[in-house]
Amino acid sequence: IAVLFDDEDAFVRMIGAMALGGLGEQSIPALRKALHDTEPQVIKIAGYALGRIGPSAASAIPDLIPLIDHHIELVRHAAFAAFEGIGPDAAPATVALAHKFEKQNGKNELIPRALRMIGPRAKAAIPTLEKQRNDSYFSVEINAALFRIRGDKADLDAIVQILRSPGDRYCQERAAVMLDKFGADAAPVVDDVRNFLKEQDEAFAKSHIGDSLNRYFDKVKASMVAK
Repeated sequence: IAVLFDDEDAFVRMIGAMALGGLGEQSIPALRKALHDTEPQVIKIAGYALGRIGPSAASAIPDLIPLIDHHIELVRHAAFAAFEGIGPDAAPATVALAHKFEKQNGKNELIPRALRMIGPRAKAAIPTLEKQRNDSYFSVEINAALFRIRGDKADLDAIVQILRSPGDRYCQERAAVMLDKFGADAAPVVDDVRNFLKEQDEAFAKSHIGDSLNRYFDKVKASMVAK
């Protein structure tokens, strides 16, 4: 399949990238080569495939970092997805990701998502995330990244505060989903969240937000029982 990347037809190279994406770790060398293709769609397919492979694709980090500043958005997004999927071993991309996030004035939820998955090894991004954390649209992702990087309860408190923000249903939903993702790791704020839900009417409790929060409560409870 790798020989398809030498074909002059971009469509053939795209087919090759899609085929390799399902082969797992053995496809990493060829996918790394595809990241240097001239066709954006080929690069995009390869980037997402590497993200799905996960930590084993860490060898592709040097090939992915230059794509952070690619002039085509879909290529940049594929690189961010790859860093997110690779996780902690994508730490060498931290400085470049933080720099790009600052250049975009924090208007990009994919970068803090990637930094969240890199976790404690992304400490170099803290100053940039701190600067952008009050952005009304992406503040949930930013505070979530900060929490995963440094484990500070204050960052969880900030997410709960967003949950309590009246009139911004979208951000409330994002905050509830994030608490559900964190599960037992967000146990330090469970009482505050439970009190918040008690203050809401029955319709709110039965909404998507309420469902996410109840799953979060169940995860915290399960962790306490396991102890």
